[in-house]
Amino acid sequence: MIKEKQLSNLIKSYYNKYQIVDFTENNLIYASTLRQKYNLSFWDSLIISSALLGQANYLYSEDMQHGLIIEKKLEIINPFQQFQ
Repeated sequence: MIKEKQLSNLIKSYYNKYQIVDFTENNLIYASTLRQKYNLSFWDSLIISSALLGQANYLYSEDMQHGLIIEKKLEIINPFQQFQ
């Protein structure tokens, strides 16, 4: 079992290593807009809006439509597509 100090260190290491996109009002409103525009679930739209706000070019997901381009910026890639 992970001890509190280990967990705290792990969280701090993520913030030092990776860009963290916070859930702001802007992110939630953007997610809602994307949900309607691309007929996405709310949770998928929240993931996609966070990826776009974090300036990602690719989003790997086995649950979303492979090859879909969102906002001419973000491509959805199913990493298992070649095996299906």
